[in-house]
Amino acid sequence: MTPEGLAPDVEAWLRAGADGEAPCERVIETSISWIFLFAERAFKLKKPVDLGILDFTTPEKRRWATMRELAFNHPAAPDIYRAVRAITRAPDGALAFDGAGEAVEWALEMRRFDETAMLADRLPEVDGALAEGLGRMIARYHRIATPGAAGGGAAGLCPMPILGIAVDAGPEGGGAAAGSGTTFSLSLAASRTNLFTRKRL
Repeated sequence: MTPEGLAPDVEAWLRAGADGEAPCERVIETSISWIFLFAERAFKLKKPVDLGILDFTTPEKRRWATMRELAFNHPAAPDIYRAVRAITRAPDGALAFDGAGEAVEWALEMRRFDETAMLADRLPEVDGALAEGLGRMIARYHRIATPGAAGGGAAGLCPMPILGIAVDAGPEGGGAAAGSGTTFSLSLAASRTNLFTRKRL
């Protein structure tokens, strides 16, 4: 079934492999996004919804929100949050990433990561050195963050609350690739697993 609000040809193109990769393996749907999962990549698209606390009802607002998500998360997890890609439609109807045609949707390209390393699913393991190190890492992130204007959002374009932050705890910015079998380490100094707070929306 085509996700409500996503053009049928865009949905079919993504499921078929988008720019030539193997077909999409799975689609995750949240209240505000679709995530198309491939073997090593994922493409996240905003839904055209207005929930009051956020408004993604136009392509421009979805572009802004996607760019904002990349800007917010890329500094902490650059190996996962890669780029914003325009899905363009040529005059003959052909779809492409960043083509010469009109941009009809915007996708956040991400590296697919080991879903068993979601910190929200392993809270009993967050204690001792891991809790201390993670807390200090997040505190440093907030300390260097640029203060936002009162009221948030981009001049009222799309006010968005901060729902979570991706944290790359690896000393070399590495991470557990999908299917790599990398075990979750409790030591921040040794871990190369990417830790996440789950985004509930």
